[in-house]
Amino acid sequence: MLDFQSDSFDPKAFGWSVRNANALACCSELAYEDAGTVQSRLGQWNLQYVDFLNKQNTQVFLAKTAACGIVCFRGTEPTNAFDWATDANVLQVKGPFGMVHSGFSAALDLVWPTVRDFIAQTVQAAQPVFVAGHSLGGALACLTIARALEEGAATPDRLSLHTIGQPRVGDADFADAMNQQMAGRMVRVVNNIDLVPRVPPRRSPIGAYQHCDGVVWIDVDGHLHRDQRYWRTLLELLDFDPQPEPAEGIQGLRGLLEKFRPRGRSLLSLVELGAEFLTSSITRTVLRSIGKDTLKDPVAMIVDHFKDRYTRLLEAPGDPLDSPVDGPDDFPK
Repeated sequence: MLDFQSDSFDPKAFGWSVRNANALACCSELAYEDAGTVQSRLGQWNLQYVDFLNKQNTQVFLAKTAACGIVCFRGTEPTNAFDWATDANVLQVKGPFGMVHSGFSAALDLVWPTVRDFIAQTVQAAQPVFVAGHSLGGALACLTIARALEEGAATPDRLSLHTIGQPRVGDADFADAMNQQMAGRMVRVVNNIDLVPRVPPRRSPIGAYQHCDGVVWIDVDGHLHRDQRYWRTLLELLDFDPQPEPAEGIQGLRGLLEKFRPRGRSLLSLVELGAEFLTSSITRTVLRSIGKDTLKDPVAMIVDHFKDRYTRLLEAPGDPLDSPVDGPDDFPK
């Protein structure tokens, strides 16, 4: 049982922490429940319930301890997780620091005044705020941090971002500004070949997207990696070109998978990556995690997104096998 008043959570650890990763993943899973369940569970965890907001499709709970505040957004179930990645919904609008996903921005608008006030009040009390979420909730958590910084509700030293299975939120300007201001204070966990962190596409005719730093990638054996070269190697080997949507729209899970089916690399394109890349231990690990059947049947890319998969993998993960290391500047994000 979690206990936010004991050693289950460290309010002074703003970057990677085994305890905080587990605790905030559990909060992200709890965010899917109704108000009564949230309030009851928070009490069991020695967290003080502050508020529960549910407006249209945006749901978030606010909680606190004597040492910090917590903002946690609900995500979406896998069958609905791509509504905001379809062609009609990936348009970008002006947001904090750059261009951001229009659907994410509109969803946050619904609860922003209350969330902003909670963050500002917590920071004014000299306490940090941890913002978290799974899937769509992770995107809203990331955008919340950016808005709080741009509007002066908080300074970077009072904020920490923890997301699991988060899609991309904004363009390169957005990501660069977040990386500069929140360096060492962002954790973005990706489970194996989960598809959601790879949408919206990095490049499309109507906007470019890029992730912020802080990725922790979980391989097929459940080992954690903070070296960003693992994540970036996955993108090199398992990227996709979204297929045009049929006139009747995407129909069911299989329709989603067809739209986002990864493209196999040709032998020539693999050779162009270079011998050092192809023979590295990182590439071998990523290839084994992808598996030989993913291109034929990509259902595993959806299963790896399930929120309970993340919480189970983060229950007692131990420390990552490596330290944060960036790949070359031209590697994808």
